[in-house]
Amino acid sequence: MNTMNKLSPFIAMLLPVPLMWLSLKISEMYASALSVALSIVFLIVLRSFKMLRGGFPNFLKRRPLLYSLLIFLMFMALRSVYVLLYGFPAEKVSIIYFLMVFFIVYGISFHESGFSKDKLMLNILFAIFVFLLISLVYILSSFIAVFLLGLPMPTLVFQNLEIVPLTFVFMTLVVGVSEEWLFRGFFQKLLLEKFTAGIALTVQAILFGIWHVVWHISPNGIDIPGMFSHVFFSFIWGVLAGVMFIKTGSLLAPILVHGLWDTLVTHLYIKLPVSVMAYSPIGVAFISIAGTFLTCLMIVIAIVVVPKTSEYLWR
Repeated sequence: MNTMNKLSPFIAMLLPVPLMWLSLKISEMYASALSVALSIVFLIVLRSFKMLRGGFPNFLKRRPLLYSLLIFLMFMALRSVYVLLYGFPAEKVSIIYFLMVFFIVYGISFHESGFSKDKLMLNILFAIFVFLLISLVYILSSFIAVFLLGLPMPTLVFQNLEIVPLTFVFMTLVVGVSEEWLFRGFFQKLLLEKFTAGIALTVQAILFGIWHVVWHISPNGIDIPGMFSHVFFSFIWGVLAGVMFIKTGSLLAPILVHGLWDTLVTHLYIKLPVSVMAYSPIGVAFISIAGTFLTCLMIVIAIVVVPKTSEYLWR
């Protein structure tokens, strides 16, 4: 393979950068719309390359952990620049285009990493079931915490409902596709070439947790408590999404749940009593109790509910 072919995935990764930079100069809404448009181009290309039948090349299989870490660090650097400068995750499009060209250049089947229409409706129904379950757990954890602390019950407030459709499309076709493909369809699948499912699942989930560190770094300092909780919950989500991918063999369910979940937390605000705010003792107690319940229930969903439900549906 010549040098130009080897470099083409990196060129594809860089191509969206000036477009995203210009769009962010206008507004985040414009950047979101442009990201969706570029992601739809990927879906069109996906349909055009059904003939690809190969697996991962041998150089990746020999050192899957090394290459996973290198690619992760490359995109982490790009992500950090976008988030720290603009507060917007514009690296998503670059991830999609890098992986798209990488798969085409090396003849890797898109089906290999979970892009499949097999049992389409079953995957959609399964995704909706998992989303409703984790949403219930998320809300229930907050209510349990305030009840145990003897505080007034929180209220659910939905914000900016007029842009929910755009949020869902962006969170699914851009955030969901890029992150689920990179972490589950690429890292996890590649690591499975050499390691056990448990190791592959854990490594990609750790990387996914670290992926969210940058949101808590600012010129004003580092939000350690917020960073820890975000990274830890992202790790739990990484495990859950990884289990869904293993059990269904498709990225559709993880992508759809990812999009629905990010849309929910963007527009649903659980309004807590004023005394719980900031890092007061009662606030720390609330976060600890709600976080413990949420973590335990999410783990149960990941290791018990999802495997049992998928086995029942796919038998």
